[in-house]
Amino acid sequence: MREEAGFPAGDSRRGNSPLPGDALLLRGDPVLEFPGARLPERVWHVGPLAWEPVADTAEVEEVREFLARSGKPVVYVHLGRVFEGASRWPHLNEAFTGGRFQAVVEQGRSPHPEPAPGADILTVRKPWIGPLIDMAGLVVTSGTSAPVLGALIRGWALGASPNGSEQPLLTWACMRAGVAVHLPKASPGLWPELSEEAWRDEGLRSRAGELGRGLAAVDSAVRAADIVEAVPRRSEVSKEEHDEAITRP
Repeated sequence: MREEAGFPAGDSRRGNSPLPGDALLLRGDPVLEFPGARLPERVWHVGPLAWEPVADTAEVEEVREFLARSGKPVVYVHLGRVFEGASRWPHLNEAFTGGRFQAVVEQGRSPHPEPAPGADILTVRKPWIGPLIDMAGLVVTSGTSAPVLGALIRGWALGASPNGSEQPLLTWACMRAGVAVHLPKASPGLWPELSEEAWRDEGLRSRAGELGRGLAAVDSAVRAADIVEAVPRRSEVSKEEHDEAITRP
């Protein structure tokens, strides 16, 4: 792309760290990095880059009215992809059947919902999560960025049960930061007790609020845009070189 735009190749192509490019943007905060991590100089933490479409008011009210029927405290559940066939639906049914909580489960990335008869579970498929997290007091996730950041910027603690890919990395980062509890996939019977502990843990909520306020205070979109715009300006090119580059076949 730099060549097509008439700019010379960036130094990163000749350096010892070719993968980050000129500026790798991370959706996060240094507190979520592994302790002692030494990141390449070109890596920037830009904050959460949170965005979602505006929620439909009628749809939000429909969900709110449904949840009000039981009056139970709400847990928002947003699972990521399932790896190695490790579905969390048996765990959700264990946690939200005949207990103190009810759950709103986003099924956008869990296309085969399996709520048990009598479970206090409402499945939804929405392009937005903010209003649903606002109704909750705890977020259960497999450790993907959207629900983690959505919970943190609202000061909610997390219950995390990772499968694979990036999910364990973000889960352990949140646990190191003291804002999440681990919900073990091998012990679904522990989920109700652990959810109760996470809900009542004031320290957990306090740390989540502190981290969330820091994330929310960063104008992440502007910071990311500034970095992107600065990349081509690092190398000046003459008009002749530019014209020659853009007229190539």
